[in-house]
Amino acid sequence: MYKEFDVTVSVTSRWIDIPADGDSFQGYLALPKTGAGPAVIILQEIFGVNGHIRSVADQYAADGYVALAPDVFWRTQPRVELGYEGADRQKAMELLQKTDANAAVADVGAAAKALRALPEVTGKVAAIGYCFGGRLAYLAAAQGSVDLAVAY
Repeated sequence: MYKEFDVTVSVTSRWIDIPADGDSFQGYLALPKTGAGPAVIILQEIFGVNGHIRSVADQYAADGYVALAPDVFWRTQPRVELGYEGADRQKAMELLQKTDANAAVADVGAAAKALRALPEVTGKVAAIGYCFGGRLAYLAAAQGSVDLAVAY
């Protein structure tokens, strides 16, 4: 079980729309106290942009980054939030199996493009991914969609 981060520095957060494939999907955006900074895309595990992933984005924002956690399951089940055990874990596995990895990598590119268009972003765009998100971060970097990536 993951422990939520204790974010002691105030951040501003909201859900934003990200254009993709003639449609759009959402991402959780967290801004640093200064309002601007370099950007980092936080790529979810198979459990959606849940409380844990939002807290990771908030922590990066508290550290001075513009953090965006895009909803990579939007084509199958938008804004899904799952826990890490039992029926939620099974649902997460089903969502993973229904997800087109190439489309998800393209969505990471769309998220990077959306970040670069924000006036709050003052530097490069990185991607940090956990589990399935780590794979997406690596592939996005290999395709040149982000400036650097870290895969966990």
